[in-house]
Amino acid sequence: MMSPPRAVTCAGALVATATLALTAAAEQFPPDQQQPAQPGYEQQPAQPGYQQQPPQPGYEQQPAQPGYQQQPPPQPGYQQQPAQPGYQQQPAQPGYQQQPPPPGGTPPGPPPAPPPGGEMPPPGGAGATPTRLGSWPMQFVLSADRLFGIHGWSSTVKPPVGNDIEASGTGIYLLWGSSNTGTEEFATNPFAIPRLSADLFVIPGLSVGLSFGYTATSGEADDPYSGTTEDFDELSAFAVQPRIGYAAMFSDQVGLWPRVGITYVGITSTDVENDIDTDYSFLDVDGELMLVLSPAPHFAFTVGPVVDLGLSGSYKPGDTESLDATVTNIGVVGGMLGYF
Repeated sequence: MMSPPRAVTCAGALVATATLALTAAAEQFPPDQQQPAQPGYEQQPAQPGYQQQPPQPGYEQQPAQPGYQQQPPPQPGYQQQPAQPGYQQQPAQPGYQQQPPPPGGTPPGPPPAPPPGGEMPPPGGAGATPTRLGSWPMQFVLSADRLFGIHGWSSTVKPPVGNDIEASGTGIYLLWGSSNTGTEEFATNPFAIPRLSADLFVIPGLSVGLSFGYTATSGEADDPYSGTTEDFDELSAFAVQPRIGYAAMFSDQVGLWPRVGITYVGITSTDVENDIDTDYSFLDVDGELMLVLSPAPHFAFTVGPVVDLGLSGSYKPGDTESLDATVTNIGVVGGMLGYF
C-alpha cells in the first residue's frame, strides 16, 4: 500500500505530462484562417433579420463557376402571380403561323357577341342585315310587272252548236302600246296589260301579294266628205291576280323569284254606233319565274317567262246567250321593283 505523500507526487507528475502533450499538439495545428474570396465573386450582404448558419464540420464551399452571374434580387414590391388552378397552357398547333396585322391598320377584333339568351341570327333570319330582296320578315315590295315583253295567245269560244271558234296571235309590247288582237271574239289580250303589284315577305323568302292592271280606250274620227263624226268602239279591261312566291337570292345582286297565282280578267267592248256591249270574263292559273337583277340596294329589274293557262271564261255579245270561252297566254316579260 502506497503512502499518501507518494500518491500526491505521482498525480502531479501525470498532470504535468498531460499539459506538455496538449501544448505540443496546439503548436502543430495553427488556428483556422478564413479562405480568401474567389476572383469576380461578390459576397451578398446578409438580409436584415437573417442569421447565417455556421459551416458544417468537414464542409467545403464550392467556388463559383466561370462565366456564371448571379441573378439580381427581384424588384421591390414585385410579387410573382401564382398559376391558376387547373390551367394548362396549350401548345402551338403544328404548321400554324400567326397572321401579321394588315399594313397601316390594326388586326381585326373578335367577332360580335351573340345577343343575350340566344345565338347570332342566320343569314336571312330575324335580325339579319337587310341588304337583299326577301332577306328579312315583313319586307314590302312595290313592283311594275309586264312593262315590256313578247306574248303569244290563243282563245277558244264554244257556241251551242257547231265547231269551236279559235283564234291566236303574237304581240310585242313596250310599256303597253296597243293590245288589239284584231278579232271580234277576243278584242284585247288582257295578259299583256302592265300591272302594279304589291308583295309582302311574311317570313324570309316567302311572299304573298296582289297584282292589278287596267286599260281603257275610246275615240272618234271626223269624216271630211260627209261632215259627220264616227265614234270608235270603247274598250275597258282589268286583271287582278293574288299570288304567292319564294325569293331565292344567290347574292345581293342576283336571284330567282318564282311566283304562282290566279288571274281574273274582265273586259267590256262597246259598239257606240249600235249601242251593243260585248262582255268577256276569264279565269287563268299563272306561273312566273323571274330573274332578279339588283344593281343597287332596294332596287331591281326582273325578267323571265310567264304562263297563263285558261281554266274557264265566258263570251257574251249583246243580248245573246253567254258562251263558254278560255284564253291562254305564254310570254317573256320584264319589269322593275323596289323593296323596303
